[in-house]
Amino acid sequence: MDPEQVDIVVDTWREAGNNPYRLRVAISDRLPGTPVERGRRISWIVDAVTSLTPIISRPSSFSDATGELIRRRRPVSMSELGVDQVALLGALDEIVGPLTVDERRAWDLALKLFEETIASLCLDPFHAGPVDTDESVAS
Repeated sequence: MDPEQVDIVVDTWREAGNNPYRLRVAISDRLPGTPVERGRRISWIVDAVTSLTPIISRPSSFSDATGELIRRRRPVSMSELGVDQVALLGALDEIVGPLTVDERRAWDLALKLFEETIASLCLDPFHAGPVDTDESVAS
């Protein structure tokens, strides 16, 4: 993400957050489940975006913060995170107005960074780095 795209994400999130009740309702309208389940998901989504938005331009901080956020959530599938993403983008479209092409691109990149960070945590949870497959190392 370039600095302009980071600014777009920060600015649109700030604008959406100007009416937190409306933001929560807009997200809720797009999530499945009981009101209690949706409430938990909404809180996590809002907390996650609020926590990550200011540090999105610092990848090392972003990775640590993302790991902490995912640990605070009950076990979740990538599919459920995808539903959360659709709900978030739909809510932004509703509250900020239809996202422009540039805004959509910036949010897509931000969400992709989140997805990549989550994937790296899941595939390398102990941060061991690449595995050396050279058999001579094992002997």
